[in-house]
Amino acid sequence: MQEKNKGWSTVKEDERYVVTDNNLLKNLVASATYLNPDKSTSGHKHPGQEEVYVFMTGTGKMEIDDRSL
Repeated sequence: MQEKNKGWSTVKEDERYVVTDNNLLKNLVASATYLNPDKSTSGHKHPGQEEVYVFMTGTGKMEIDDRSL
């Protein structure tokens, strides 16, 4: 997992997922979520920030502004 790389640390972990953040970057928030099979996350917002999602393996469903993608 990413926490083995310089700057990455686990900030949340439970049966659903593991979230890691990188604290070395000064003007960019970098975070990775490793979602376990058949699990989901709750929605949240980061006002004034853009987010990029990359699905590395598997399949899933994402909901954005009441649209299912």
